[in-house]
Amino acid sequence: MTAGAAAQAPSAVVLVRPHAFSPNPLTLGDNAFQVRVVREDPGVLARRAYDEVTALAGALTAAGVTVHLFDDPGPGRPDSVFPNNWLSTHADGRVALFPMYAANRRGERRGDVVEFLEAAYRVHEVVDLSGLEHDGRYLEGTGAMVLDHVARTAYVARSLRVDPWALDRFCRGFGYEPVVFDAVDAAGRAVHHTNVVMSVAGEYALVGLELLPSAAERAGLVARLEATGRTVVPLTAWQVGEFAGNAIEVQGADGPVLALSARAAASLDAGQRRVIEASARLLPVAVPTVELAGGPVRCTVAGVHLDLRTAAVPAAVRSPGSGDAVGRGLQRADEQQLLAGAAQPLPQRGDVGAGGVPDRPEPQLSGVGLRPLRRRQRAPLGPGLRGERRADVDEVAHLVDSGEQRVGPGVVAGLEAGQQQVGALAAQGGGIGGGHPSTVPARPLRADGGGGPGPGRPRRRGG
Repeated sequence: MTAGAAAQAPSAVVLVRPHAFSPNPLTLGDNAFQVRVVREDPGVLARRAYDEVTALAGALTAAGVTVHLFDDPGPGRPDSVFPNNWLSTHADGRVALFPMYAANRRGERRGDVVEFLEAAYRVHEVVDLSGLEHDGRYLEGTGAMVLDHVARTAYVARSLRVDPWALDRFCRGFGYEPVVFDAVDAAGRAVHHTNVVMSVAGEYALVGLELLPSAAERAGLVARLEATGRTVVPLTAWQVGEFAGNAIEVQGADGPVLALSARAAASLDAGQRRVIEASARLLPVAVPTVELAGGPVRCTVAGVHLDLRTAAVPAAVRSPGSGDAVGRGLQRADEQQLLAGAAQPLPQRGDVGAGGVPDRPEPQLSGVGLRPLRRRQRAPLGPGLRGERRADVDEVAHLVDSGEQRVGPGVVAGLEAGQQQVGALAAQGGGIGGGHPSTVPARPLRADGGGGPGPGRPRRRGG
């Protein structure tokens, strides 16, 4: 496996296990892959989705992928199983939070997930773009964009979930070049998310070329992918409908693994499988209930491309009931605990427990709305994660234009009760609990970038 291929495939992922899953009525208008009518008892439907995410976490963990599993017990968030739409992580130590199209999806953004990533990984900046929602501008993360982390390219199918101004802002800020094209379904409607149409792995790319009506855009997309050294695997429109394009390559213990739904895997022909299996192992997982919402395995996975805080984890860590220490001396949860949904014990003061975060001097956090943390105390959420107005000028460490908030480095010294974490970083913990709205009220923006202060000019309360 090349170094570039390894950089494209994350070895750790975030999953959210929903307790109140259902197809979202607010996304029916533009999601042609979503089932229109579901004649199922809501409780039965929700339980099946819960079990499917549990099985997906188990399959990824068995393959050697680190899985950070968060539960969402709250109602009113039918699509919370899809965290990749509001969260992305990057190898330069940044985390991005995105503006969401459907109003009932905006509460999926969770402060505890961000705080966990800051505790377990080297995060130096959180860039919150969610305030753009107030201006009717949306960019639904790695659903709307398929990112090539090596060639620094963002592949994007035009849709209601992608605002051109928001896309340009993200790409300029994070150093990606956008490659934008039209992709339409059989009825001529724009496909809602790019990651349904295509997937970019380390050595190959699955692309639903039949959905691109423009011959020039088809040729340009193929040329761009081939220029990065990847083999293009064309998918038919039928295969895209079977979710064959909705896959993600992750780094397992024995090499790359392509995670996709069982339905998607069954649609691949022998030639397509040969190309994939030349560099990766297929990992099909049955998620028929989750697929009712129009997004199978790839949509449920938020890749973690951050560097681990290795200094915070000893060479070998064990906790009661856990499996043997594996993977660079870190811990993997016992599979039976995973399937049973058992929580890991909390760390004890002055020692390293199941949370895996050792006692340390009280950290000082810089940034908006953050104060020094005491041990095992949750970080106060910044305005973007509380859903409040921005802080006063004298509270602000660094703000950029309207709709964007940058928060400095932070460490969470412990985690709350009821947490569960699976995978090779089980010792690190993972927050479980209700979501936190992450909307940042902002002054309206014009398409020319006016209407708000420029970079480095902080906003006063009520502005």
